[in-house]
Amino acid sequence: MLQPLREGHSLGLVSEAGCPAIADPGGLWWAVLPAVAGAFTAWQLAVNGLVRVAAADVVVPTLLNFLVGTTVLVVATAATLLVRGLPAALPGDWWLYVGGPLGIVTVMTAVTAVRWTGVLLLGLSSVAGQLVGAVVLDLTADHLSATSLVGAAVTMVAVGMAAVPHRGR
Repeated sequence: MLQPLREGHSLGLVSEAGCPAIADPGGLWWAVLPAVAGAFTAWQLAVNGLVRVAAADVVVPTLLNFLVGTTVLVVATAATLLVRGLPAALPGDWWLYVGGPLGIVTVMTAVTAVRWTGVLLLGLSSVAGQLVGAVVLDLTADHLSATSLVGAAVTMVAVGMAAVPHRGR
């Protein structure tokens, strides 16, 4: 049991415990990609906070985020339509259309909160909220494993530790 750990196979063991697909080198990409996106998200949170301070308004950075995002989506949609054409029908589930309003609330909240929490605690808190939502969704879909639940709990402990105020010496 300890020999693979001494040989540096701990990453494979840990990833296999939480998500078997990640142990496959091709599957590792799907874990790295969100981590890279998360690094860019931290940068975006910091810049949004600076823009909010410079503009003295929470709406300005939110509007800028959605203007840039909308521009990228229009270009991507145009390219997709050129390649694939129009879809046969739009999805009928109402909850598929709440992403925009929820995104506005998320960005405005982050732009406001980053001033008091800092980027690290805001990022950790956002991940904690995502984990709670993911656990609830996976519970309802019966996709939640014990190891995933332990990983979520450890992350929640990290958020709690980061939220404890620092005492000067």
